[in-house]
Amino acid sequence: MKRLLFLAVIASLVSCSDFWWAPSDATPYLNLQVENVNSEFSVVKVSLRNNEFEDLNIISGTTQFFELTNQVTGDLSDINILVDIDCIAQGPITLSTQLDFSYGSAYIRIIDSNYDNNISMNCEDATIIPSLPAPKP
Repeated sequence: MKRLLFLAVIASLVSCSDFWWAPSDATPYLNLQVENVNSEFSVVKVSLRNNEFEDLNIISGTTQFFELTNQVTGDLSDINILVDIDCIAQGPITLSTQLDFSYGSAYIRIIDSNYDNNISMNCEDATIIPSLPAPKP
């Protein structure tokens, strides 16, 4: 009898919405995808509200995914992001843009805006391009 009463209490607690945390109730982490399309300079740091990723080496032709584990609060449609690129000759330069995380993810591309196979890239040619939300990794 005690066992039946115990099971009934447990069943009522589990079925009560105040005690049951469904996956839809959990706040998922936001995701960021950074792609270095053709920049000769590597991405060395990515910073945004409550999240900073340092000591990176995202070289030309590679992509890196980031999970923003520190909560980003407020309006998710206009979040400033800073990207440091190691412009070897003059040290790191910082590019910035606004990203929309409303759908849970955002995607940026780093390009050489004056790409030419025969000419070395200048620091000023590094450009950050926000794109459509990234697919989840």
